[in-house]
Formats: sequence, structure tokens, C-alpha cells
Amino acid sequence: MTENPFLDDLRGMCRAALGSSWTDKPAASMDALKQILWLPKEFLTLYETIGSEPVLLFQNDKGGFFPAEKVHMDPKKGRFGPFFIYYQTGYRDCWGKFSYAADHFPENNGIFVWRSSIKGWEQMYAYESVHTLCDVLLSHAGEQLATQMPNCAWVKVPLGRGEDPDLFLTAAQRLDMTPSKSISYRHYGYAYDVERGLLLQYNDDLQKRCMVYSIKSSSLEEIGEKYPIIWQKRDGEKILDPKTFLQDPPPVSFGEKLEMLSAILLGKRSMSLPAEAVEKAEKRLGVVFPEALREFYLRFGKGGKLFSESLHFIYTPDKLESNGDRLILADENQYVWRWCLNTATGEIDLDLGNGQWRKWELNLEDTVIWLLASQATEFLSHGGRTMTNLDDESRELFAHYFYFLSEKVIANPKRGLVGIQDEDGFYIMARSAATLEKLETDSGIAVGEF
Repeated sequence: MTENPFLDDLRGMCRAALGSSWTDKPAASMDALKQILWLPKEFLTLYETIGSEPVLLFQNDKGGFFPAEKVHMDPKKGRFGPFFIYYQTGYRDCWGKFSYAADHFPENNGIFVWRSSIKGWEQMYAYESVHTLCDVLLSHAGEQLATQMPNCAWVKVPLGRGEDPDLFLTAAQRLDMTPSKSISYRHYGYAYDVERGLLLQYNDDLQKRCMVYSIKSSSLEEIGEKYPIIWQKRDGEKILDPKTFLQDPPPVSFGEKLEMLSAILLGKRSMSLPAEAVEKAEKRLGVVFPEALREFYLRFGKGGKLFSESLHFIYTPDKLESNGDRLILADENQYVWRWCLNTATGEIDLDLGNGQWRKWELNLEDTVIWLLASQATEFLSHGGRTMTNLDDESRELFAHYFYFLSEKVIANPKRGLVGIQDEDGFYIMARSAATLEKLETDSGIAVGEF
């Protein structure tokens, strides 16, 4: 052991995931990094330890740390900068690139995330003052290492239902694993056992808090003799029960998709609007609504709390406004931008304010579906960000348990679930925590709680 807890944790996690004989794999050259005088020592330690470890470096669409020779600076933008860009998630993961900025709020750790071209670099809520730089870097390393381990299972370690940070330490102790000593925020953390080839990913926000990864299946089997385990992957193969899959054919028409969302969001309640009310709005505005917009309002046109007291503000037909040849359909929750229907082209445009416009990537039908799913993140009582994303690799898994209503929205009416991909991540919502726990048990799809 050294006098550097971060280095000990990094080595311990690598040896647990890649084999006890693993040794440091420093970057070929550290000269460029050492010239950045304001770079925290943790970055130098990181690259001196794993700087040439292939499984931890960014390759194509798999995510990882940028090689030392490819790390780069982004010029100063606004109040913060310059940004040292060091890590990128998977190609289709919307969290994108991570960076460190020497100029940042004193109470924050300097970690910024590139969200989108609208917002640029932002200090994200998940990486503010409660997390140290060590927390974030070890989290990145842990996520990459876990993908290399062929076995994983939820382990039902008895911990109670509280939110005591020491629950992480309790879990590590009961599983006889070494907790990461450099982690300060213990609601989320890693523990490891080099000899048994085990890596614990602990998360207080999940229904089942302890996911254990292993090199050998026998190591997890030994844990299973003491605590109940639910296999998620064994010898590289996912463990799924086909009896838990969807059995009915998927919805095809736009109306069927709206009906499915209505059943999940509203149950037996109705927000339908008479055709006369829709026609009255058309006459007032001097336009004829596209069929998709008309169908949307006929089913949801009364709006209620679903439109006005959830995430965004969606306009009901009587409140619709026009901006030239554009109808203002909805306002973003902080009124940073608006979704507008261009009546001349039928496309959706984003009004960014101050005369700035941007094309929205979805057509009208998919925009309506996406907005309804967005409302679910506050309209439904339980759920949150998942530990995966709606990308090419995960689509097959999600297709077992959800209907794809669009490229970015999924739903399961029997389970009462709605999922949505946005620029911050992928979210799944439900009316009850038990529903999410059942999904987690059946599929291994881990869902946090807001």
C-alpha cells in the first residue's frame, strides 16, 4: 500500500477486474500533461498508472479516457476555462465528453460535461461539490472496468432502507471487499477484491444497491451461498427469462402509440377534446392543423396537470400562439427554448430566443410522443436516470421489455413504464417503485430514483 489512497484504489480496481498480476501501464509520454501546471495531481497519477491500458482508453464508440497524446484543450468559453478534455462516454451516450476546468466555483470540483450544442460545457448536478475529483475519476474507471468482466449479479445484502452513507461501507464489509478509500461521497462507490476477482458497484439510488462483477463465475457462486443473488451476466452471456418478455404485437399507427401513452399516464382518466374545440382553435389561428397534431389534441387536448405542471409546458389548442408562420407548441421547463411547428414546411423548429433558430431532429409525430414521454419524468411518481442508454447495443435488451414508440421513446403498458432519451441521459418512469424493482430483477436494467 502507498500513502496515496487514489492510486491504491485505481490499482486495486484494475487488478480485481483484469487479474491479480496486472501492473501499471503508464502513458508512453507524460511531457505534455506535465506542462499543464494547473492540472491536479490526480490526472498525472491516473495517466502514470493506466495511461496505456487499452480497456480504459477511448476507442471508437466504446468510451474511455483519451490517450495522453490525444488529450486536448478546449479554449475558454464564457466564465470558465480553459477546459482540459480527458474522457468520453460511448459514441451514442448523450453525456458526451468530460473535462476539467481550473477556473470554477470554489465549492465545485472542476468537472464539466458537454451536454449539447445548445448549452455547451456545464457543471452538472451529479458532479458538484458532494463529489471530489477522485470520486469522478474512479467512477469513470469503474464503469469501463465493469464492461470487461464476464459475470455480474445483483446481491441482496441486508442493509436496511436508510440513506446512511455508511451503508456502502457495510455492504463492502459484509461482502468481504475493500472499499475505495479515496471516495468521499459514499452513496455511490466501488469496492474490490483482487484475489477473488470481484468488483462491487454500489449505488444508493437504485432499488438493488449492490451489483457485483466477477472474473470467475465461481466467485459469485460463493457469494450466492451466503446472500441471494440474481444473475445478470454469466460467462459473458446475459441471463434473461423469456417468460418476462413482451408477448403482444407492438403499436403501429400514431393513434395506437398515443393510446398506449394515455393508458400509462392517465389510466382511466381522459383528456380528450371534442373536434369542435380543435376546429375553433384552427379558425382563430387561421391554419389547418396537420393530422398528427389534430389527433394529439383530440386525445390529450384538455391538457390538465400533464401539460402544465410536469416537466415542460405544452400548450392546449385554446392557448396556442403563432409566431409568423410557426405555431408555438411547447416551452422548455426553464423557458430557454420553444418547440414550434413551421406550418409552411411541417418541420419542428427550436426558438432559442434573440432571433436564433435551430432545426429539431424529430418530425411532428415523434416530437409529440417525445414531449408526452418527457412529461412522465415528473408526472409519474418513481424512476430516474438509468445506468445505460438507448443505443445500438442496448436496443435488443430493451426490445424484450418495451415497445419502441420512436427512436427515443419506449413504453410498456402492462408494466406501466415509459422511457425517454434526452440530452442528459436515458430515463425510465413508473407509478410505483415495485414496478421498477421488478424490471430490474427481470432485465438487469438499473433505474435510479429522482
